[in-house]
Amino acid sequence: MYTLIRSLAETGSSEVPWDFARYYCDPTYAKEVEQRHKFRDKRTLAQQLKQLCRKQGWMQEDLAKHKTARH
Repeated sequence: MYTLIRSLAETGSSEVPWDFARYYCDPTYAKEVEQRHKFRDKRTLAQQLKQLCRKQGWMQEDLAKHKTARH
């Protein structure tokens, strides 16, 4: 992992992960990261739902019958 070393006279130095710094300095990179996180979250939800259906022995039609709407 690459890091940036930040040096301050009062507090000494500290390491900052480069991607953390880039996220806050580069709006384009920040958008890419956010899109990746949204995709990963959706994929994780889909995987969990698929496992639940397998465990229950449900097909897609069964899932549709059992769905509930929440607002």
